[in-house]
Amino acid sequence: MAKFIFNNERALYYQEVGDRKAPALLFISGLGQDHSYWLNIAERLKKHYHIILYDSYGTGRSTELQESCSISSMADDINMIMNMLGIEKTHIVGHSMGGFIAQQFSINYPDKVDKLIIYSSGHKVDCRSVYQMKMHFNLIREGALSKETLIKLSMPWSYSVNFFNNKKQVKKRIQEKIDYLFPTAIQTLEKQLEACSEFNSLPFLREIQSETLILCGKEDFLLPVAQNQTMVRKIPGSKLKVVDDASHVLHLEQPEYFCDILIEHCQY
Repeated sequence: MAKFIFNNERALYYQEVGDRKAPALLFISGLGQDHSYWLNIAERLKKHYHIILYDSYGTGRSTELQESCSISSMADDINMIMNMLGIEKTHIVGHSMGGFIAQQFSINYPDKVDKLIIYSSGHKVDCRSVYQMKMHFNLIREGALSKETLIKLSMPWSYSVNFFNNKKQVKKRIQEKIDYLFPTAIQTLEKQLEACSEFNSLPFLREIQSETLILCGKEDFLLPVAQNQTMVRKIPGSKLKVVDDASHVLHLEQPEYFCDILIEHCQY
């Protein structure tokens, strides 16, 4: 079921999948991504959970992001969604930038988080990754390269070596990105990156109270394993799972295995 939440003349798009009587499971997307990022996962998990997907402001079908944003303000958006839907507590999966938001939400609203999965994320984004993304955004603004070329240039950030061994799979993914009807505007990408570059959760990681799984791919260089190893030492009782033959988007490359990991963590 797809709907909008209206707040101060802004519309935030969301979808609910599965039985509302089941345990709630909310997914938070990474930089520039929207609810569609999780549709393959929602379809697999809908028998187990009441799944909440949404488009952050400036992405998908939600209102354009006019002003600057912060990780904290995006965490407040989740609180608004939960209040509007009458959800008191939920499991949370936060991917990449979404992992930053999930950490902030867990600090600001600890009683609203059941199990927490910080996925392909970290406690900050390093200067190398910020530089790399800014250069890519500059290429978008210059308009000299085709959409297809820009997509091809960005894909090595996210996908594993194994993924690129399958040329048919690579071609399919490129075409899906080309055909998508709701691409994120460059202004939103830049504002979200600025929010990420200002975030560093290291000083408050010990305050996270929820049972936490830190999940990452061994080949991820946007938010590398070393950061996750630091986080698991800081978050009380947390666990770290590093997946071989995976990079930044395990849920797209190995969806069944990804779902198994989520179900195992959320059930116990």
